[in-house]
Amino acid sequence: REMELTRTKFTSIIKAEAMMFPVIFISSFLFWWFFWHISQIPSDSFPYAARVWPVAARQAYLIFPANSTDQSLLLQAIKPLVIGISAVVGLLLYGGFALVGVPVTVFYGMIGGVAAPLHTGLPILIGALLGKYYFSRKYGPDKWKRYVPVLAAGFSCGMGLAGMTAVALSLISQCTRSLPF
Repeated sequence: REMELTRTKFTSIIKAEAMMFPVIFISSFLFWWFFWHISQIPSDSFPYAARVWPVAARQAYLIFPANSTDQSLLLQAIKPLVIGISAVVGLLLYGGFALVGVPVTVFYGMIGGVAAPLHTGLPILIGALLGKYYFSRKYGPDKWKRYVPVLAAGFSCGMGLAGMTAVALSLISQCTRSLPF
């Protein structure tokens, strides 16, 4: 559909991708070389890697050898009683919500909110409540439903730009930190 709207031929896209590949391939190695020479990873210069890599290593340690040994830590961590109780509670909540007439999205939002850390789940809950009780009344339900995807796309783009700006400023400050002037 995009090709039809822009009147682009499929072969033109293939040619553009073939021209971009060597540039991206070479520049990606230059960027990685640059990142690895700024400071040791993980370190205080890269706090995300210092926090997340140990957790990712533990998860990989649980999952990767799950099928290779008889005494798998993953199989020891799986508790059928906990799974069964959770399934029963989830089905009861879902059935209760259905009987009362609560929309299914509330149930899935509750599941996502319970599984999310507080600093991500709480703003989602506040945003959902504002959308339902304030913005839906202010703009009307139909108009608000049309605004939500545009608002979400704009917010995501803005957060991406803010994140990339922060990363760029951080890299610049780390590069200039060791300069003598």
